[in-house]
Amino acid sequence: MTTKKGLLFSETRIENEALGREFFASPENFAKKRGVNVEDLACPEATHAAMQRGYAFASDLEGRAIAPNSESMKELEKLATKHFGENFKIAMIPYGLQFCEKASTSAFDGITGSGTVTFLDGDGDVDESLE
Repeated sequence: MTTKKGLLFSETRIENEALGREFFASPENFAKKRGVNVEDLACPEATHAAMQRGYAFASDLEGRAIAPNSESMKELEKLATKHFGENFKIAMIPYGLQFCEKASTSAFDGITGSGTVTFLDGDGDVDESLE
């Protein structure tokens, strides 16, 4: 199996609009300018597997109504460890927390399963952007 080279950008936000426009105008020229081919830019299977871990996390959170209290944090710790490993990453976001697994140091860094929980809404969400 061939490992795709891919490209990573420091931000996956609207600031990359110019890159989006450049790619949209000519994917072939965009790839060539960056030393890759268009096949290298296709989403690798590892990305889909990481997203599935995020979906599984969100599914396990369904209906739990996580609250901003210590009891809920213990429950979240168990779920995050189950889906993202013992060394999961955690960050505060507006009204909740974001969890993700540590990125692999092999191949295409940045592919991680991740999910967020917002307090008291009763479910989890999958982050469909890469870390």
